[in-house]
Order: sequence, then structure tokens, then C-alpha cells
Amino acid sequence: MSIVLNVLGGVLVIAAGTGMGLYKVQMLHRQRKILQDILELLFLVRGGICSQKASLELLCNQILMQKDRFQVLEIEPIKGSPKERILQWLCRQPNSQKLLNKADILLLEQWVQELGSGSAAQEIQRLDFVEQLLKQSKEQARINEQKNSKVYFLLGICAGLAVVIITF
Repeated sequence: MSIVLNVLGGVLVIAAGTGMGLYKVQMLHRQRKILQDILELLFLVRGGICSQKASLELLCNQILMQKDRFQVLEIEPIKGSPKERILQWLCRQPNSQKLLNKADILLLEQWVQELGSGSAAQEIQRLDFVEQLLKQSKEQARINEQKNSKVYFLLGICAGLAVVIITF
């Protein structure tokens, strides 16, 4: 009976280690997905700027109507000015805080603060700059996910095995 419990405990420890590795893999995947969502939101903003008919308030309403397009960003109705809502959607929610690096958060905060302060051409120019940097971050996230996924998974298994070996 003792051997069965030891084996069962060992299997559970290995499973827990594997689960920790899979959690880290999932975080890498979500980091890439949130950057994709942000680029999708910026695409909607670009459409509003190009039409030159959309106020920031109308733009926020259009984003809300299309909230199902986003996989990780949580686009929900919230109170506040349009800039505050866009800022909340982009970088003040828990997913953004966990998944985005500080440079991307600062970039988005700066862009939102300047949103609506220039001509349509200036807005598009700033948007192009932000999109370019976020695309680079997304590509880096893709590379990190591709490079590190197997490592984290195997590290989780090895950690579980190490605990089992130490305890037996």
C-alpha cells in the first residue's frame, strides 16, 4: 500500500511540475495574443480617424460593438471619458499589466494622451509609429513563444521528477 501511495504521490508531483510548465507556455501564448488584440483595436481606431466622421465617443461605441473580435483584451462598458476608456481597455486591465512589457504600456499611454490632439494626418502618423513598435513586440513575443515553450514544458517535468527523486 505504501508503494502505491508513493507512486501516486510521485505522479501527482510530476503532474504539478508539468502544469507549472504549461502555465508558463500559456502565458507566452497570451502575450502574443494580447498584442494581436491591441493591433486589432488600433485598426478600428485607424478606421475612425480615416473616416474623419467619428468622434472619440463614437469610436469607443464602435469598439464596444465589436468586442467579440478580441481574444484576450476585455472590452467592457466602463464610465469615463473616451480617452480613459481606451486607456483602460489597452493597458489598465489585469491582462495588460501581466502580459505587456513596461515599454509597450508606456507607448500606449503616451499615444492615448495625444489621441485627438492633431490633424487626421498627424494621428495616422502617430498610429503608424505605435503599430510599428507593437508589431516588433508581437514578433518578439512569437519568437519567445516558439523558442521557450518546449523549454518551460520540459523544465516543469524535470522539476517534478527532481522532487520525486529527492523524496524517495
